[in-house]
Amino acid sequence: MMKPALTLDGIKRPAVWEYVPASLTLVERHDGRACAMDDARSARLGALALAGFAAVVTSAAEAWPPMLSLTAATAAWLGIATALWIFICARH
Repeated sequence: MMKPALTLDGIKRPAVWEYVPASLTLVERHDGRACAMDDARSARLGALALAGFAAVVTSAAEAWPPMLSLTAATAAWLGIATALWIFICARH
């Protein structure tokens, strides 16, 4: 039996869920609650943009060459992140 080239045995959950609360606590203590809220908002928007990246890669990976699907996914991530920042963060 062949072993898969990539296994996810060691990955339990995304590391971001461990580091974001800790960094937000430090930001709140050092720079205040408003800065911590801005960082939390940015983390949520980044997660949405990353979900868009994953959706494009998932839908295009089998149909397109790898470089094209990753380029399209990166463009989607950048577009989603920029649009969310303009509509949500730039207003505050």
